[in-house]
Amino acid sequence: MAHIHLHAESVELGWIYGTAGLDLPRLQEIHFPVGGRRFRPTVEELLGFLNREKLFTDWQQGWDVILDQSLEAWNKRQTRATVRNNPEVAVEQLGRMGYQVTQA
Repeated sequence: MAHIHLHAESVELGWIYGTAGLDLPRLQEIHFPVGGRRFRPTVEELLGFLNREKLFTDWQQGWDVILDQSLEAWNKRQTRATVRNNPEVAVEQLGRMGYQVTQA
């Protein structure tokens, strides 16, 4: 499962753990989930974050077009894989959208 680690301090999280009768672990020891195998953040999304937050600005010309194309390709691959794993859900949703799906 995809997860992130935070290196910080949180009084509020300490209160939550304390209320549960637990000691607060170091935040970097907690695995905060960010999606399963199919729905985890991508490198492209990380690069977009760096750009939006102006944490990196030395981009090569046309980087954003390449990033968008790569993210679109990733999303299509994940959609195909998700449909393979859940064909009934895909057929149901397509029906709601007005499509008729027949099995070959």
